Amino acid sequence: MAVIETRDLTKRYGDTLAVDDLSIRVEEGQVFGFLGPNGSGKTTTIGMLLGILTPTSGTFSLLGGEGRRELVEARQRVGATLEQPNFYPYLTGRQNLRLVARVKGVGEEAVARSLERVGLAARAGDRFKEYSLGMKQRLALAGTLLSDPELLILDEPTNGLDPEGMREIRRLVRRLGEDGTTIFLSSHLLWEVERVCTHVAILREGRVVLESAVDELTAGAARVAVSAPDAEALEAGIDAHPAARVVDREGALLIAELEDEDPAALNRHLAERGVHVSRLEPRKKSLEDVFHETTGSSEEPGMEEVA
Repeated sequence: MAVIETRDLTKRYGDTLAVDDLSIRVEEGQVFGFLGPNGSGKTTTIGMLLGILTPTSGTFSLLGGEGRRELVEARQRVGATLEQPNFYPYLTGRQNLRLVARVKGVGEEAVARSLERVGLAARAGDRFKEYSLGMKQRLALAGTLLSDPELLILDEPTNGLDPEGMREIRRLVRRLGEDGTTIFLSSHLLWEVERVCTHVAILREGRVVLESAVDELTAGAARVAVSAPDAEALEAGIDAHPAARVVDREGALLIAELEDEDPAALNRHLAERGVHVSRLEPRKKSLEDVFHETTGSSEEPGMEEVA
């Protein structure tokens, strides 16, 4: 079942085309990463899905609902975090969550269950102002989980967090995905998306340029990191190998892609040419590699959206 499906979804702001004929499909149970360079339209797309923005053209469905009334009903089954957590600092985590529960019309059992799911049950009696950044973000996620949503939409859930906070949210998202919750995650952190997402769509200038399972994107030709005292001879030797090509550089290391997935053959080839390798190690193709190859960008996806 398609939990999110967009068909030629488009949003214009005057002469600015923020989202251009966007078509994606998110299936039930997927943890779907939504990536793109700065200004590619990620936040605008989420705004349309949540009813905050009105599409210029195109259609989309949420949880099988497509008409206006159906979308209103479907959004009641969606949990979303869009901004930094905003709770009362002098109330405890449990007290803050009880206020949210009252608005959502759920009881104490839902509060206890949500605190347990995000790993805050033991700290629920602590005041919000005493929480770490990661704990505050986890409490915000607990709020979205109160009504047991079928779909979670998370827009930059680790933005502004320290490394420990990022790890906390990453573990939580992974655990929620393993429990079967469908998650739509927008993030500028490629390595984070690669660690937690099962599927991904990459945007450029409002259009999807690639959509696939993460495992399929990072599969393919083997890669190795190679170094040698004579860097010029090393590069010439790799270029002369029929099944290898240099695809990147990391300081003194050359990253080579091997069509035959045989690093030993490359090592023998270099030795026969008098190139003595000092380091040769396997490298898995990363989502960052795919992103740069697909978008032609040398920069990471941006921290903020301008469209």
